[in-house]
Amino acid sequence: MKKTSLNRGWVFMAGEKSSIPMMPQQTKKVNLPHDFMVETDVTPDAPGKAESGFYKGSAGTYLKTITLTEEEMTDTMLLHFEGCFGKTRVLINGNPVGSHAYGYTPFTMDIRKFLKVGDNEIQVIVHTDDDPNGRWYSGAGLYRGVNLLSAPAFHIAHDGIFVYTDHITNGDAFCKAEITVVNDLAKASGDAEGFLKLSVAKKDTGEEVAVRYQKISLPAGTSQVVPQAFVIENAELWDTENPYLYEVKAQLSLTSTGNVHMSLDNRQDLMAQTDYEDEITTRFGVRTITADAKNGLLLNGKSIKLKGGCIHHDNGILGVASFYDAEYRKVKLHKDNGYNALRLAHNPQSEQILDICDELGMIVFDEAFDVWNLPKNSFDFSHQFAEDGIKEIEAMVRRDRNHPSIFFWSIGNELTEQGGMAAGYEVSAMLAKTVRNMDSTRLVSGALCSFFKGLDNEDNAAFWQTFRKEMPQGGSVINMDNSYGKKIWMEYTAPFVKDWDVVGYNYLNYHYETSHELFPDRVILCTESKPGQFEDYWSDVEHLPYVIGDFLWTSMDYIGEAGIGKSIYCSEEEVPQMSRMLNYAAYPWRLAQAGDFDLCGNVRAQGRYHQIIWGANDTYIFAKDPKNNGKIALIGRYGWAEGGNHWSWNCEKGTAVSVEVYSRAEEVELLLNGKSLGKKPTGAECHFKAEFEVAYEAGTLTAISYQDGQEVSRDEVKTVGEPVGLKITMEKNQIAADGESLAYGIVEIVDAEGNWVPTAEDTLAKVSVEGAASLAGFGTGRGQTEENYTKGEFTSFEGRWQVILRAGTEAGEAGVHVEAEGLGLAESHVIVG
Repeated sequence: MKKTSLNRGWVFMAGEKSSIPMMPQQTKKVNLPHDFMVETDVTPDAPGKAESGFYKGSAGTYLKTITLTEEEMTDTMLLHFEGCFGKTRVLINGNPVGSHAYGYTPFTMDIRKFLKVGDNEIQVIVHTDDDPNGRWYSGAGLYRGVNLLSAPAFHIAHDGIFVYTDHITNGDAFCKAEITVVNDLAKASGDAEGFLKLSVAKKDTGEEVAVRYQKISLPAGTSQVVPQAFVIENAELWDTENPYLYEVKAQLSLTSTGNVHMSLDNRQDLMAQTDYEDEITTRFGVRTITADAKNGLLLNGKSIKLKGGCIHHDNGILGVASFYDAEYRKVKLHKDNGYNALRLAHNPQSEQILDICDELGMIVFDEAFDVWNLPKNSFDFSHQFAEDGIKEIEAMVRRDRNHPSIFFWSIGNELTEQGGMAAGYEVSAMLAKTVRNMDSTRLVSGALCSFFKGLDNEDNAAFWQTFRKEMPQGGSVINMDNSYGKKIWMEYTAPFVKDWDVVGYNYLNYHYETSHELFPDRVILCTESKPGQFEDYWSDVEHLPYVIGDFLWTSMDYIGEAGIGKSIYCSEEEVPQMSRMLNYAAYPWRLAQAGDFDLCGNVRAQGRYHQIIWGANDTYIFAKDPKNNGKIALIGRYGWAEGGNHWSWNCEKGTAVSVEVYSRAEEVELLLNGKSLGKKPTGAECHFKAEFEVAYEAGTLTAISYQDGQEVSRDEVKTVGEPVGLKITMEKNQIAADGESLAYGIVEIVDAEGNWVPTAEDTLAKVSVEGAASLAGFGTGRGQTEENYTKGEFTSFEGRWQVILRAGTEAGEAGVHVEAEGLGLAESHVIVG
């Protein structure tokens, strides 16, 4: 099946296109991917409020003309959308073709009968104005790619090849492929006969390692799944350290007569002389996965614990636009900082991110839904689930099942039905069966939560009465649990998860040991955990074989669910009132303000601490901001204290500064300007940190970790000078001229020696891009802002900004210029081509 990208040359307009020809409407040219929501300004009256980051839903229309020749008008022509967020309608030459409601899954429409030789107009109408429709920033529009798929009547179906490892013996991989062949010839044409060739090659070298041939016959108007086994001798295995990939190609030919016979003598000659009607290529990795309560998770027979992070589908200041370079940067950040697993929360994400996880060796928890039949928001997918739920999870599995990175099929997150309401037990069983019918090689899972929702009136009243009684005595807001909820949890959720291979627990580590006593064969995965309890969650993973890993909520900051990680500093008298504000975010809160990485990908202090919990022998200095001295710290449920890995505070000499040193060594020594401030124990007994009270003095602060009296590692921070200018550092100096490649850069406020000044005064900067690229985004990781990432003006946060350039389609040079009052002009250049 031939795939032609249609990402370039669209016309976009707000609202719907007028039915009156030549009616004036404001339009602009766009290339895909495109998120039209991130281009709008936030507003305090947004129906989604903090959950949407105060972005408001709206409508938009995309138009594109494609020109087809007689030769290009093949028998089968499909329009394939990798993802379009919003309720979507598609028209070809004014004819309604179809609609799609679920913004996270790919969908394909048969458009052959609406096309003609010459010009053809594609119109895509997208509505997100049924609002609120989700629990985080959704984005809007054609945020992934669009492709034209064309093939003859006798062809291999789109996503029509499934390849998997059956077993491995003595180093040889015994694999199976299932190829779906379609015969769309008119019934009067009779049966179609042909040959199917399957070839397997090493992706890195192209060396062919297996070839199989098969003759097939298929009645007109039918399809057939053709099975084919093959063996890869001395197979290279896929794992997190060596993610080796193979490429599988299926080729289909159509013979003109049924009198051709294939034998051992003539098959290679026959196939060599064949002109193939259609072909499809996919990648896969040879690997086996199992999980049980005694041995835990085994990859290729070896135990592995998941160091995981949950991520949403947005790409920071780009909104949800899914660029390969943005997805790659996101996964690589996690890989380079100790992660080996990602939970794609809570919906199917781009195929690009799965390709990247395959390539980098990142294990994936692939999630289908955040809701089933019971709603969480007024206009969410629950209204379409009964009709479309099975179709959408099938679309996810069909697209994703060749990716070796995917270990888990998650059928849902924190479903309100987990206690059995709205036929929850039956729906869970049905979805698990649907997934296994399509792919039985992976683990079926999902994520449970406490019973703050999903109970009948009697249980719900008892739950909240208990909650009110116990909350002052230490009840937790983070997962809204109490003694009554804990009492009924095991009984109510057991039928819900009976068909799952691995049961996900969100913030439910207090249920681990009791669950194991009641259900000794249950395999548990911590699908969400809190940054303030890294140590506890990871200790359970290390010491309980039936707990196979931990996924932090969240590993990377995101737009929406605004303020869940904020911190408040106040007087003792203000504590009762301010404590309630921790769970409320008013306008203009935009970001969750959570994660090991901020919105721009900068590693935060909690991320460095996380790495040390996992086993890194690093030393890390975290100085708390002295402006909060004397105040009570109220740390949000996903938050961290305010401070930084620097020694450049705007305070008087002698001001007390609380300094934490993170280390897993026995002890650490802190020195200020070469003078020792003493040694303190660290390691597990001290929660991998030591705290010093330091009288501020400009200069050099050094922390040294010792084990058995020997230095293990050190960290050092120095006071920088006054801010005098700007500096741009681009992550890439050259990108492809393909209209989609990105170049990321960091813009810093610097002193006279070019050092970043993290405590520089907040400053408004303007950016301009000229030449062979355009501005894709300019912003910061600030949690509260009314500024727009797409307009080229933004106020600094912690002395820096992020700038992202998008390549044009012609080779050349792109220049980026950033200017701020009092700091002058900085510029950089990127080669495009």
